[in-house]
Amino acid sequence: MKKESGITIVALVVTIVVMLILVGVSVTVSINGGLFNTTKESTYKTEVSQVKEALEEEIVQRKARRESVDNITIADLDIPNKIKDKYKDKFILTGYINDEDLPAIYKGAEWFVYTSQYEGFGVPPLEAMSCGCPVIVSNNTSLPEVVGDAGILVDWDSDEQHIKAYEAYYFNEDLRQANSLKSVEQSKKFSWDKCTDEIIKNLLEFRKFDLNNDGGQS
Repeated sequence: MKKESGITIVALVVTIVVMLILVGVSVTVSINGGLFNTTKESTYKTEVSQVKEALEEEIVQRKARRESVDNITIADLDIPNKIKDKYKDKFILTGYINDEDLPAIYKGAEWFVYTSQYEGFGVPPLEAMSCGCPVIVSNNTSLPEVVGDAGILVDWDSDEQHIKAYEAYYFNEDLRQANSLKSVEQSKKFSWDKCTDEIIKNLLEFRKFDLNNDGGQS
């Protein structure tokens, strides 16, 4: 089993894979178990929010300096040392992950979070779903159509809804299993072949409309 900094990446305990889409950069964060059963809810929310905000700020600053964001660690974040020490074994900031490694990570995750503010389509959640990984996504733009009823939808900027969604999956194995099965079926509705067929169909309809309106004189 592969390990990084002494932390089991594909853990037997709960592993949450979170994709934060920030300033055009995908950062993967794995959270190993023990977050919900040892910390008071209010304290947990405050501390994790600090980690999230500090991570976002670090990414923005590195992008401005044209530096890589692939090697960020929790030690780099501008947060109190007591929080760094408390969560250093909980968060794994992996940076870029090769496509060939993604299926193993999706399959090893308890659930996948993709709550960006805007999406043109939403390929990463579809990838996760095709691997049977339950998902949590934003309830905006294309994501509700992609996920259907196979996942949990939340407001992208609501910490409260994120926490409730995490708890729903964490404490309810039946829900995780049900959405895992739904995810696989939902993902089958989308493919590059279907996409190509739809594009060709629309082009032919447009061409037919064009010919009908110019009398075939094109």
